[in-house]
Amino acid sequence: MYKIRIRAIRILIIIWFSFSQVLAYSYASPGSTPYVILIRSSETSLTEFSAYTKTESIKTYAQYQLEQKRKTPRPIEIQSLLKQAQIDFLSYEPERSKKSFRRITEYMHTFDWNEEERKIIFYSLFRLAQLEKNLQKKELLLKEALVFGMGLKIDLQIFPPPLVNSYLHLKKNTSFVSLDLKKLFPWHEIVLINGKVYFHKQTVTLPYGIYRVSTFSSSHEARTQILSLSHFALKALKTPPLVSGSCQKPVFNPKGGLFSSHSTGPVVTKSEEVFPLESPNKDNINPQGSTLNQAQIHILFPNFCVWNSLQQKIAQVKKNVLPANIIGGEQLEEPEKSSQWGTEEWFLLGAVLLVVGVTTVIVLEEDKKTKEVKQAKPLVKIGF
Repeated sequence: MYKIRIRAIRILIIIWFSFSQVLAYSYASPGSTPYVILIRSSETSLTEFSAYTKTESIKTYAQYQLEQKRKTPRPIEIQSLLKQAQIDFLSYEPERSKKSFRRITEYMHTFDWNEEERKIIFYSLFRLAQLEKNLQKKELLLKEALVFGMGLKIDLQIFPPPLVNSYLHLKKNTSFVSLDLKKLFPWHEIVLINGKVYFHKQTVTLPYGIYRVSTFSSSHEARTQILSLSHFALKALKTPPLVSGSCQKPVFNPKGGLFSSHSTGPVVTKSEEVFPLESPNKDNINPQGSTLNQAQIHILFPNFCVWNSLQQKIAQVKKNVLPANIIGGEQLEEPEKSSQWGTEEWFLLGAVLLVVGVTTVIVLEEDKKTKEVKQAKPLVKIGF
């Protein structure tokens, strides 16, 4: 009896483990639950948009663009260039070393580099300044490092004290300009300045110089420009909206580079700075295989009216979707959730039932064998 209980416990553990693995797979599978990309129409207020994003499991289109930007192939393998430059520097060949480090800095404004890549360019500018004998050129290189390396610190253990002191003196005597990103980019939630990520509510302080500025929005066209600080510090940069019109009749702006005015979904564009959303129409699929082919594209219009790209229908968002203080205490209804099961859900359920069935058969067979052994006549009689 004791052995049977142990066996039953083991079987229950196996069933629980199998079910948990299948369940984990169903949640981890990228195609099981389509995620939502939210676009804001040009008429929708930021208050409505912010409230909706905080209460739904969604990703804004600006966030999606930034993620895709980070995955974009680099114009050059900057780490490989650094290795060669380091070899030349340690070989005590100043001219070859300068040429190698200069090649890295030439790509300074060709891409929105991430933090580690920015450090490599920042480091290379200091190496060039260290190798430069002309004092005027040395100061220009340090100024470039100051402008490009916002938020980065010079390594005091690598570079000689005279170079470090020159840089700190230059930084102390440089004029900085304070910029309100919300005023400069009122429709863009994310701003990349020389690859460094800022958000539209932030205020940044920058020295005069040349900058690569990329802006990402959930309502307006993304744009990348290389310009001086005085250019974008004086006036706000405007880009065309992605979607206008009403929830019943959305108008996709073809000038935005994302949408077609004659189709129900977005079109593919080959623009380097625009990351297109796929249309639910099979004839309009991105041949390169976008990560959005299973995503639901929602467009938020005023009064929390949502246009759904997959189902091609409108859902009025109501009941407890928004904080009461934002909508004046009015309670809104949540959109109805579909209870239909797809092929994958039925497959997973079948797999669980199969595991349970096989395990049950094994248990019954083992119990049957145990009973047969107990009921069998002994082969040898003691005392015969």
